[in-house]
Amino acid sequence: MTMQEALEATLQIMSAPSSAIKTRTSYNLTSLSFTPHELVEAVQNVIPEFQVEYNVDPVRQQIADSVPSHLELEDSQNDWGWKPRITTPAEFVDEMLHVLGEARGCH
Repeated sequence: MTMQEALEATLQIMSAPSSAIKTRTSYNLTSLSFTPHELVEAVQNVIPEFQVEYNVDPVRQQIADSVPSHLELEDSQNDWGWKPRITTPAEFVDEMLHVLGEARGCH
């Protein structure tokens, strides 16, 4: 999930009518999930010369492996209409390059 999507979800639930919020403890939010290899491939589809080397940090990998691979979103979708905008590595790369372009003054 991008920071922008997390902020959008926060604003969306805050704007929802209180009668629509049926869960008073927490909602699951998710957007996309990808491996480093899938992200590299998505970047290389746009920037073919892109290369990356990385080492897996065993502690962080253990944390990542402990997170459920699927979160149920039905309550978020049904109660206040949550729908992720970015659901694939390619969409993430497009968004990332757009934001980086804006930060560099490129339009």
